[in-house]
Order: sequence, then structure tokens, then C-alpha cells
Amino acid sequence: MRANDLIKVAEKEIGYVEGKNNDTKYGKAYGLNNAYWCMQFVWWCFNQIDKSYFYDGKKCASCSKLMNWAKSKGQWVMKDYQPGDILIYDFPNTSVKTDHTGICTSANQSYVYSIEGNTSSGSAGSQSNGDGVYRRVRPISCVLGAYRPKYEESYKSILQRRAGLEKATMDYLEKYKYGEDLVRKLAMMK
Repeated sequence: MRANDLIKVAEKEIGYVEGKNNDTKYGKAYGLNNAYWCMQFVWWCFNQIDKSYFYDGKKCASCSKLMNWAKSKGQWVMKDYQPGDILIYDFPNTSVKTDHTGICTSANQSYVYSIEGNTSSGSAGSQSNGDGVYRRVRPISCVLGAYRPKYEESYKSILQRRAGLEKATMDYLEKYKYGEDLVRKLAMMK
């Protein structure tokens, strides 16, 4: 499983809106419906591909439990966030240290870009108990850290390493109409 596989699953869920009282397909699949479901969403996304990459294939619906588990496995990172990292947020002015989670799609020095379940679509409304699955941009200062699964190497990095291409060239290739497929095929050529 590659990080991009997880992101593709999450992208298909963007726009999903919960029913009354946190009623979601993620909670039903998890076996604990009508509860905060941000981590259940992440668990569900992994389960669509390969559940072994998340919490040793077991269930986890707690941000703090996932954080502590990732630390014990040496898979907790606190900088240089990458696509596929499972971000744990600590929002300002809350009584909880591990408020929320999301799947990182990209990051820079100032912001993380993610797909999150159980959040609001904008700055209004609850950020940690919203109503749906949305793309979010958050200040990096809100990120407590992230669980980094041991994904297989991406096709992009395989091609970049084998062909010695610059990052700008790789970005250009990915923007091409069939870029993702092209990068995969070029990376797998013998």
C-alpha cells in the first residue's frame, strides 16, 4: 500500500455528511456509531485497502491512543509532514491535548493540507466535531505530530530516484492529464 492509495480513498469521501447525532457509515462499520468519528473515518479509509497499516490491523477510535501507539512503534513524527501521515491536532483554547485527526495530503513550512472526517467545511462550526468529510488547510502550529505508516515507496520517488529527475520535472509530469498513470508506468519499467 502506498500513501497515495489512502489519499484516493479519502478523496472519494469528500462531501459525505453525517446524519443526526453523529450517525455515520464509519461509526456503523466500526461498531460504535453516534460518537465522535474523526479517527473512525481514518480507520475506515485504511480498512478499504489494507487494515494492517493502521494500529496493527486493530480498531482505534482515539487520537491519544493512536499517538501513544505510534510513539511506541517509532512511527511518530513531529515535523516534515508527508502525504499519508495521520495528523493529530491540538487546537488552541481547548481542554484536550489531542483534539482531532486528519490524513495529510501535503504540507509546507506554514500549513498542512488534509482530508478530515467529523469537521466543519470552514472556520465556523466545530473543528473537532463537525458534520462531514472535507479538505482542510490548517496552520502547522496546530499539529501535535503524526503517525507515519510504513508505506511502500511511491511511484514518484521510484521514478525520481531511478531517472535522477528534479522535483519540478516530477511535479510537471504529475500535472499531465494522465500523469499519475504515466509516472507509475515509467517507474515500473525495467
